[in-house]
Amino acid sequence: MIRILSVFLFTSVFSTVFAQAPTANFTALPLSACVGTAINFTSTSVTNGGPAITQYSWNFGDGVTVTNQNPSHIYTTPGTFTVTLVVTNANGAVDSEIKNNYITILPAPNVGFNVSGLGCTVPLTVGFTNTSSSGANFTYAWNFGNGQNSNQQNPANVTYNAAGSYGVQLTVTNTTTGCAASFTDSIVVSNFQAGITAPSTGCVGSPVVFQDNSTAGANQWNWNFSGQGSSQQQNPSFTFNAPGVYNVTLQAQNTGSGCSGNAQHQITIQNSITPSFTANPLTNCAPSNVTFTNTTGVAGTYTWTFGNGQTYTGNTPPPQVYTTAGQYSVTLSVSTASGCTGSTTQSNYINIVNIVAGFEADEPGGCAPHTVHFTDTSSSPNPANPIVNWQWNFGNGQTFVGQNPPAQTYGLNPGLYDVTLVVTSQSGCIDTMFMNDYITVGQIDLVDFTVSPLVTCAKQNVNFTNGTVISIPHQPNEVSYFWDFGDGTSTQEDPIHQFTQDTGYISVQLVVDFRGCKDSITIDSAVYVLAPIAKFTPSTQLVCNPAGFPVNVTFTDNAIHGELPDNVSMTWEWGDGTPNTNIGNATLDGVNHGNASHSFAGYGSYTVEQVIHNYTTGCSDSITKTIHISQIAAQFTRSNDSVCRNDTLFLTDGSSSWSTPPSPHPLTNWSYAMGNGQTVTTGPNPSYVYTTQGLYNITLTVTNSVGCTAQVTHPVRVLNVPFPIITAQDAVGCSPFPVTFTNGSMSVGNGMPLSYFVTTFSDDNTSVTTNSVNQPINHTFNGNGVYYATMIAYDVFGCGSTPATVPITITKPTANYTFPSVVCFPDTNLTVNTSTGVGNLTYESTVFQGQF
Repeated sequence: MIRILSVFLFTSVFSTVFAQAPTANFTALPLSACVGTAINFTSTSVTNGGPAITQYSWNFGDGVTVTNQNPSHIYTTPGTFTVTLVVTNANGAVDSEIKNNYITILPAPNVGFNVSGLGCTVPLTVGFTNTSSSGANFTYAWNFGNGQNSNQQNPANVTYNAAGSYGVQLTVTNTTTGCAASFTDSIVVSNFQAGITAPSTGCVGSPVVFQDNSTAGANQWNWNFSGQGSSQQQNPSFTFNAPGVYNVTLQAQNTGSGCSGNAQHQITIQNSITPSFTANPLTNCAPSNVTFTNTTGVAGTYTWTFGNGQTYTGNTPPPQVYTTAGQYSVTLSVSTASGCTGSTTQSNYINIVNIVAGFEADEPGGCAPHTVHFTDTSSSPNPANPIVNWQWNFGNGQTFVGQNPPAQTYGLNPGLYDVTLVVTSQSGCIDTMFMNDYITVGQIDLVDFTVSPLVTCAKQNVNFTNGTVISIPHQPNEVSYFWDFGDGTSTQEDPIHQFTQDTGYISVQLVVDFRGCKDSITIDSAVYVLAPIAKFTPSTQLVCNPAGFPVNVTFTDNAIHGELPDNVSMTWEWGDGTPNTNIGNATLDGVNHGNASHSFAGYGSYTVEQVIHNYTTGCSDSITKTIHISQIAAQFTRSNDSVCRNDTLFLTDGSSSWSTPPSPHPLTNWSYAMGNGQTVTTGPNPSYVYTTQGLYNITLTVTNSVGCTAQVTHPVRVLNVPFPIITAQDAVGCSPFPVTFTNGSMSVGNGMPLSYFVTTFSDDNTSVTTNSVNQPINHTFNGNGVYYATMIAYDVFGCGSTPATVPITITKPTANYTFPSVVCFPDTNLTVNTSTGVGNLTYESTVFQGQF
């Protein structure tokens, strides 16, 4: 067994060391070719009895390497190239084959051309200038896209008889090497014509709309209104200020193609008409007869609208009656035989306002006996119709006729008195003013009150009992009370009051008003208020985003402790779990009184309480204030840092506000300043639409529940949308009607480069997508009627334009007629044409004579 094993091991080692290596070799076809021709390489390597070849590594001598067994390669530059093949078998044995200057690549001709001639009219004749390689060994093959071909080097007088986009191809061949190259470009032929659509007549002062009717995608317009003005709008409106005949000219241009054209339109401007009229009277009380006079002075048809529900057609209307108070607008319209019209409206022209009775009293209320002076405030809206009569009834048994009555005395009997004034105008208009219980006369027997307790601690209830005596029968609501406690007021009859501002003796006043009759009492030292009263002022109550901890806050003691030598103590409770600060009597009597400071170690809302005990008076008081220490940070994200004009931008809040539980400080307000003067406050995650291109800085201001704020700003770029232009080679035709459309769309403003175009056709609701403005759009319309081609242009960012639409009119005549089956000679005109169609139709009929 040992011998056999050793022999086996020897044999194994021997076979591994002395295994055969492969031999690398290859062929290629063709060995000589033009630039751009594929060269096929075939490995002819052999294993020499060894294991299989597992790896191939080719180097084509032009910097390109591959690992295929039998690759194909295209050389892009001319020259002679050395090719190397390295093969490796399964055991890792390697061999290589190098063939120097093995492949020869011949150069392709240079090819290119220029076009002379501007494709703005049909037919168009152009010339082509060849910029390709030249020499006796070069040939040229032209295809002009219009059915014409040429072998000339520089062909001239190539004619295009129809508008459209034509692909022109030039192929150059080197007859020595056989190498050829081609170049294709397009030429756009337009039948550009300027046109104007506008009325032939107009009126002075009235705007006239001029519509551009140009073809082939005009995008620049220069209007001249016969020297009276100009415009660069596509469809401007212009107002002529004098009559006459005007020649309006339009120069339309397509800036992309350079095509332009001129058009002229003549318009006759006639004098405009502004109707005028007067009325009398303009202001009066109802019923009022108003006379209208036409002062226009121009012959025409007049129509009146008086505002009272009545109208009239004619020059001189009958008087109009206005029966209800109010303001009435009157309109007069006119039209002339030449077609000019005009209209004038006098807004709120007729005022029907009845006379108004009115009066005032200098002292409507008082104590008996009470004297009152009355003043007439009545008015008439029409000076020509003044008030001429006043009748007074004062309610005290006295009357008076006249404008200015004498003073009236309301005697010893208190009570309520009605006053009436009736006024009459010169034309008989009447108005009455009646004031119920206008004069009030009262009498107060006694004003007094009592206090309980007379001595009290501050901020404790003190009861005030009203002791006022009014013996005259009356309603409770006829009496009012006003208390002045020095630190507050009350209008209750028996109020309860707490004294919170001062200590010591306090004076109190009571004022009683009964029907305007007033009386009062003031009791000096009505109550004695004992100290203390707690008061303090913190250096701050809100700390936002502190630089670090602890945060130190000082507290100024403003309390009233008591009087020397009262025994007083003060305690500060900080609300953060730290020990209270106690201040004794000696310190309180010092310069700093009860002033204190405290350091807060973290975020939170801390209720600080000042507690004061006056052991001499036996009274205590306390007051609390809250200190907020909060952290807030503003942040937001945009749905995109660039957005198309009129698209929606979404904003997402990422702000934070934090404090130590259990007193969180949540965010409560989000305000986005959009950078264009507008602010959005609808919540944390709003959306917004920009309607104007530009770069905007959006600033978010956030506020939390305790009043801390923070800001952050991010920019957004608003991109303009493409400007679509689509024109039709022909807009009217017979069904089926093939139409070629030209795309003249462009980027405007800060818009991105154009990417693709979607054109939809309304005859069959199909659409086509093109990727270049130079790519023609073709569609065949079927049916009968007006159809539309609608284009939307998109840029590389995805911004889409508003639709651009071109109308296409398709006609399809139907021939038909009726004819009697039996005709008697010499009858004529027996055929009835029942054909249908759109536009001007021509007819041709043939009668066959024979036997059927």
